[in-house]
Amino acid sequence: MFDLALRFPYDTHPWDDIFSRFGIEHQFYDAFWEARNASPKIGNIAVPMYLGADWENVCLHLDTPFAIFDDINKSVPWRMSITPRGSLSWPWESLHLEALAWYDHWLKKRDTGIMDGPPIRYYLEGADEWRTADTWPLPGTRFTEWNLHPDGALSDVGEAKGSRDYLHLPKSIGLPRNANPPQLPGALSWDTARFQQPMDLVGPIKLSLLAASTATDVDWIVKLQLVDTAGAARDLTQGWLRASRRALDPARSKPYRPYHSFDRSDPLVPGEPTWFDIKIVPTGQRFKPGERLRLILTSADEGFAMQGISHTTCGLQAKNRIFAESRLMVPILG
Repeated sequence: MFDLALRFPYDTHPWDDIFSRFGIEHQFYDAFWEARNASPKIGNIAVPMYLGADWENVCLHLDTPFAIFDDINKSVPWRMSITPRGSLSWPWESLHLEALAWYDHWLKKRDTGIMDGPPIRYYLEGADEWRTADTWPLPGTRFTEWNLHPDGALSDVGEAKGSRDYLHLPKSIGLPRNANPPQLPGALSWDTARFQQPMDLVGPIKLSLLAASTATDVDWIVKLQLVDTAGAARDLTQGWLRASRRALDPARSKPYRPYHSFDRSDPLVPGEPTWFDIKIVPTGQRFKPGERLRLILTSADEGFAMQGISHTTCGLQAKNRIFAESRLMVPILG
């Protein structure tokens, strides 16, 4: 938000003051942020609420309904809709019938049917159909873990041993134009085998990453893609974590969804294998026979990020080693 605002003429006060406080003086979660954090107060909301996003809006709004789902007061009337990709980027442009039915029900006391049926409604991409549920994660979800094997396979088959390396060279390193290309790639990928039958992947996703770096800090940026039968890849969702911010909030974290405290910096010991729990924004996708899932890992996502929203990296060049013990936890229905 600040990056976008600072591209246009603006007044020194209060905008420079706000940027200094948010981006420089309070880089960790402290009393300043705690006073501004509305999340702990979600459970105090006593008016009906309608949560929603679309599967495309990974970098901005999609994760919010899932992040607060456990905190909302379920005794207060609520509904949640996760809509098809690209359909709800800006809520006021979409779902006009649902919005009118919602407000007519609660403000004009009309029976519009908006509260009929289960409270969760989601669109299953690939199957091109609407489904409903009562809870999240969805009933019947089977969490499955696949290892990141050194041959590039994403699988639970075989012993998880070995590793792969990639190189992160930030632009700030200033290599000369005639420098030889790096001998290591700037990203790694892993693919599942082609699915033999339809597979519905709907829900929270987590990467448990065992990695080592030559630097004291590094950014882990993860993307999941659907690879079709012709080999074309399409983005599904992303996750990201700065290594030094890996400390977890044990009170909020769940086996399928890590929450980080962001209250301190824990520098890496160069070369020491370390575990990282990386939350990947939920998705809802049916994989058809012959399609497969791809995981991509890098430390800089310029030209790689979904929605064109890339991250500012920590700026340290590094050789990163990813161990096969790393596991991707995926939610499979049925």
